Amino acid sequence: MTQAAGSAGGSQDPVAAVGARVLCFLGKGGAGKTVLSCLAARHLARPGRRVLLVDADPARGLSAAVGLDGADGRTLGEVRDRLVAEARAPDGSAATLAQAADYLLLEALGEVRGFGFLAMGPGREPGCFCAVNRLLRDGLEALGTGFDHVVIDAEAGLEQVSRQVFRRVDLPLVVTDASVRSAQAAVAIARTAVRLGVLRPAGVIYNRVTGPDAALRTRLEAAGLADLGAVPLDEAVARADREGRSLLEIPADTPAQVALGAILERLGLAT
Repeated sequence: MTQAAGSAGGSQDPVAAVGARVLCFLGKGGAGKTVLSCLAARHLARPGRRVLLVDADPARGLSAAVGLDGADGRTLGEVRDRLVAEARAPDGSAATLAQAADYLLLEALGEVRGFGFLAMGPGREPGCFCAVNRLLRDGLEALGTGFDHVVIDAEAGLEQVSRQVFRRVDLPLVVTDASVRSAQAAVAIARTAVRLGVLRPAGVIYNRVTGPDAALRTRLEAAGLADLGAVPLDEAVARADREGRSLLEIPADTPAQVALGAILERLGLAT
């Protein structure tokens, strides 16, 4: 797998080579990235299409939201730790490391309700280990070639998205609720992303509101975040959360699901 990714030629992105679309939800903790990631996966799932969900938060909030126990499956943090140990071994070689990466990544790739699933999880080994990180990134992108869409529920901030998940994100979507602090975080994320040249957000989605406050919208648009639409507060989402049910079970005609589906269609992700 990693060898195939490396032989794709130059800087060609193996995910782009097969037309997979990579979406990423960014924003302050509590803004609703996890819920929107689940709803986006539901919208994108059609007969013949495969969707990969990536839980990029070490706390594994998406894992819980889709009904997975925190101890289920191997995380990418654990894969990285194992590869670091392999790299430190006296008999460790590039070929051995690549083989170990292939095996461990396939072992980490799971499935939940018909969706592919990967959890980042926390890593315990200190240090940079750039070669290991590159190997992981190449392997993840090679895994992504088996899917039509990749949906990333990002940790607050940009580090994991920019360094450890996918080199390319087609639709970076910033999420904010109606609070000023959430909007401030959205602006900071967007400006940092542009300044570092990591990605350019497609715009902002207002979550748990019928429409953005005019002053809040003006503030975010001034920061370059276009209004992509609003997703209303939804009792079906709140009920599933209270009852500990998977957010992938939410009815297809619930207001939040319909609203996010319309936003994604306007962004070119038609049904």
